[in-house]
Amino acid sequence: YYTIAENPWYVKAASVVPMCFGLTELQSISNHLDILVAPGAGKSSYVHYEDDGSTQQYVNEYATTVISNVSKGRTKTVTVAAREGQYKGMPQTRKLSFMLEGVPAGAAVSVKGIPAAGEAAAVEPLNCVHNGTALVVELPELPADEKVELSVR
Repeated sequence: YYTIAENPWYVKAASVVPMCFGLTELQSISNHLDILVAPGAGKSSYVHYEDDGSTQQYVNEYATTVISNVSKGRTKTVTVAAREGQYKGMPQTRKLSFMLEGVPAGAAVSVKGIPAAGEAAAVEPLNCVHNGTALVVELPELPADEKVELSVR
């Protein structure tokens, strides 16, 4: 739903959409990766591209990360693969934030197959909030060369 003053956006069900919150210039290297996952059932993937943002070395010096989503029934599984490649000044860690549209408050969240809450939590501290339309899950900085799998039920 949207008001007359707002613009609707259309996206395929279960799509992975990279977002950019707080970025003030394109030449800055950032280790933040914000990922919006559209509601609905299906599969999708996106290849995230990074380079140093300031030189012409992007032809040979860059990194990519495959981000995929599988939404089936009441379960969403978003996988951020290990980053491949390298470039000068590349951050070794990554701070991931997931905005899962249409996921209700109180959904069970697990990271790397381990519940995200309680004593046996996979990642601490984990920030999960519901903004009224989406479950927002923020992970702490993690090594960018490791796969991260977030499941929500």
